[in-house]
Amino acid sequence: MSDISNLYKEDGWYRDIDHNWILEKYGFQSKGRGDLIYNNLRKIIETNDKSKWAYNVFDKCTVLLIQGKRWPDSMEPPKVDKKYDKFRAQNNMSRDPWVMYYAACIYLDKREFINLKPPKIARGRLMYRPNLWELRKALLGKKNKYVFWRSVNDAINALSPKKEFVEILEKYRNWSYDRRK
Repeated sequence: MSDISNLYKEDGWYRDIDHNWILEKYGFQSKGRGDLIYNNLRKIIETNDKSKWAYNVFDKCTVLLIQGKRWPDSMEPPKVDKKYDKFRAQNNMSRDPWVMYYAACIYLDKREFINLKPPKIARGRLMYRPNLWELRKALLGKKNKYVFWRSVNDAINALSPKKEFVEILEKYRNWSYDRRK
């Protein structure tokens, strides 16, 4: 995940710049595929974008999430060598897109979409973290333990330095929670 100032627009999506480490590790440039949903929804929120494009991208992200895909099939690269197999698969979902999606639901006043949850086929091991599920319950107005899990998360993070992307996800989980009503 990068700074949104590094994003560029291609085919109606904001994509991340190519990083040398991706080419060295995987043998191809991902062009921001892995974090496509996260980066586009974050860009919408951080730039206060409520344009037709923003709502269109939100709808496209909704479809991708329902399908359990991190990026559209049109962006799926050819499998040229075995290094590609190490890159996160298109349907290997994590919490990041969902955290940003729920934040976008709040920002774009599309709260009815908070009812969506990851399809079972796309629930990787990282999807089973209470802070995501409790956030969703809180945003739906259901009884939840989000504040408890936030304090547990804070205690864990106090023991070791947080990576930047962890801080950003935490920021948007809390941002969504604070604007839930």
